[in-house]
Amino acid sequence: MRSADMNQDELLQPIQPIIFYDGGCSLCRREISHYQHIDQQQRICWIDLTRKPEMLSGYAISYDAAMQQLHGVNPAGDVVKGVDSFLLIWQHLHRYRMLVGLIHTLRLNKVLNLVYGVFARWRYKRRCEEGCVIKR
Repeated sequence: MRSADMNQDELLQPIQPIIFYDGGCSLCRREISHYQHIDQQQRICWIDLTRKPEMLSGYAISYDAAMQQLHGVNPAGDVVKGVDSFLLIWQHLHRYRMLVGLIHTLRLNKVLNLVYGVFARWRYKRRCEEGCVIKR
């Protein structure tokens, strides 16, 4: 189809959000699997960094940083990390949209980022203590 034949909606379709996750972490894998199950329309592009680390190359995200915290890219092309990555997921999954509004209304982003930061450091350290091989 030529672009002249396309309607306005087809020309302006936004890109899909992208989520980069540590597929070698059993906890991360279970959580992402839960979200993928809900994402029946495949609104989100899920990238397991243990299988496709090269997918980070266009986004100014280091492999090490992406393995330490959940990272994503929103439809506008902006990189997000930590709780903002979860908010990006939840914005695109019908069951979780109200949670995003609640978090914003109650201004919980900073507190949740602090808590997630502590958890993410613990998870990364624990994962490596279990004998992980993380490319650097």
